[in-house]
Amino acid sequence: MVIGKRPGTKFNGKNIHNLIEYKSTSPQERIHPTQKPVAVIEQMIEYFIKEQDLLLYPFAGIATSV
Repeated sequence: MVIGKRPGTKFNGKNIHNLIEYKSTSPQERIHPTQKPVAVIEQMIEYFIKEQDLLLYPFAGIATSV
């Protein structure tokens, strides 16, 4: 996942580091070929979505955030 921003820009009032790393789900545990760890989705929602915001998820895959 690549996210661009201007230097000093805050998301939901938080500074985000340049790199966030998570271990991928092992191939034996995947139920979708491009499955992302739930922790990654949770972190991105926390960074970019404020409470009561509407989340548009057009390419839901297995609908992790639902």
